[in-house]
Amino acid sequence: ACDGRRGGESRELMISRFARPAYVCGLPSASRCVGSLSAVSRRPPRRLIHGISSASGHQPPLAVRASLVGASTALATPLFPVIGLNQLLFRYASPELRVALTGGASLLQFSLMTLVPNAFYYAPLLLPFALGNGLTAAAAYLVVEAGGGGPAA
Repeated sequence: ACDGRRGGESRELMISRFARPAYVCGLPSASRCVGSLSAVSRRPPRRLIHGISSASGHQPPLAVRASLVGASTALATPLFPVIGLNQLLFRYASPELRVALTGGASLLQFSLMTLVPNAFYYAPLLLPFALGNGLTAAAAYLVVEAGGGGPAA
């Protein structure tokens, strides 16, 4: 049971739900300490999928999950050279060189306002790399998930 004490001091939080007050005790035992919300606390627990609560318990098929990983990686491929240039500038360039290159702006502003639009302008040149990255990411996802026993494990 919960006595409302944690560390020698009273920690009660009043939560209003449907115009009825409820008292929730300390966070570690909050599931046991709900006062007038007994209808809510009697609800069956939701099924957990990879630590995320899901109301319906539905999970997309493996092919859908793998294609989402591959598609998102392929779509992000034009950003990879921008990220690489920022890493090089942060690690190896002197502050004077960074200011001269960016014209006094921050690297974030320079990247977002100058490099990213140009990266997507030249994205058709990167299409073969994007396809390769997407297929590799999807295949790696399939291998890792099959090796780990799938989401049920």
